[in-house]
Amino acid sequence: MKKIDAKMAQHRGKKVRTGEQVECQHSHGDCGNTTKCDVACRKKKKIIIEIMYSEELRCHLGYDKNAQQTGGRTNYRNGTMKKIVRSCNGPIELDVPRDRNGTFEPKIIARYQSDISHIEDRIMAVCEDGISLQDIAATVRKIYGNDVPDELLSRITARICAEVREHQP
Repeated sequence: MKKIDAKMAQHRGKKVRTGEQVECQHSHGDCGNTTKCDVACRKKKKIIIEIMYSEELRCHLGYDKNAQQTGGRTNYRNGTMKKIVRSCNGPIELDVPRDRNGTFEPKIIARYQSDISHIEDRIMAVCEDGISLQDIAATVRKIYGNDVPDELLSRITARICAEVREHQP
């Protein structure tokens, strides 16, 4: 792990003395400078949050993206909209999926919410190297609370697990 300076650590909510060095706690490899660290963290958070958004919409609509149309569907996917949220690493631009009827209400980050500080640590926790499927599921349950449907939990967990494995060294 590389060292980051005290100013950046204070920005991330850690109390340190001036001039003191602290460890970067992220598993994305080389954190030689804090700008690289922030960019890598923002990218990981964006990927994980967009996976969660996608699976929330899938659960809301009841069918997979690009699935064959069956009778009785009254609501469809309708592209995405841009949303910028604040994180400790800087702003993150997200692509939030939407539905044609406008009834989709995301749970991970509510419609008019722009600060993700309450879930940042948990999102980064699912990106750690060597994290088990059970740990990912437990972390996702903590993010959503106990009212998350089991289908949504298992789909999010599977997608995140696949994403984490794909980017492991």
